[in-house]
Amino acid sequence: MSTAVPDWLRGAWTRNWIRRAVDGGPLGEQDATVEVLYIQTPWAFVDVRVPHEGTDGLMAFAGVTTVQENVVEWHACLNFPDAVPAAELWAAADAGTPAPTEDVGVFSPLGEAKKEDAVLWREVDLNKSLEEEWKKIVAPAESVTLAVRRGTDIFVAEAGHFGFASSNLFVAGHVTPAGWICHLSTDIAIAPRGSTLVLPGAPEDWKPLFGCDALENWPSLQSVPNVQFAENSR
Repeated sequence: MSTAVPDWLRGAWTRNWIRRAVDGGPLGEQDATVEVLYIQTPWAFVDVRVPHEGTDGLMAFAGVTTVQENVVEWHACLNFPDAVPAAELWAAADAGTPAPTEDVGVFSPLGEAKKEDAVLWREVDLNKSLEEEWKKIVAPAESVTLAVRRGTDIFVAEAGHFGFASSNLFVAGHVTPAGWICHLSTDIAIAPRGSTLVLPGAPEDWKPLFGCDALENWPSLQSVPNVQFAENSR
């Protein structure tokens, strides 16, 4: 059975910097050369990381998240650039037993703010060989929570931002009155910055996941404003 992550983790996040230890040594200098947009819904997530220059550090992953106290585990079911057995991993997640993961971090709020109000957070791994500073994006007054899947593809939205992941493309961006605008992408030839997201398939192909706002009365993605599809209907 799926369990929702705590409210403090739900939302859209950017990363200010990362520090890494090399060969068991101390943590290095802060590295802010990669732009990150991480979208976390009550269960599913998409995380896209694009370097400001070149391709060194380009990576992305998507799947489901589990939390115990402040210990967060991200169970990737899709991964870039290294492929993973997505259908197998999604089946395990759907069954309530997501595959074991090494992607584990301990989150703690910075400053004196309570968890529910904190904007800046620190993450360290269990070995303390990595440290990251994260900034939670303040959600607009009205924003939809979406978590839907088409086969192994996933589309999520939270706090005015969205993430899409498939076997060959990851995209994260902003929800605007004019449409769902791509910001970070693993393939700018398919989804360049500033372009409008076009989801594969038709609206009825996408099925709700745990934590989706519309799960109780799912009308299809056709009812979500400004979402575009490769196929308008069957």
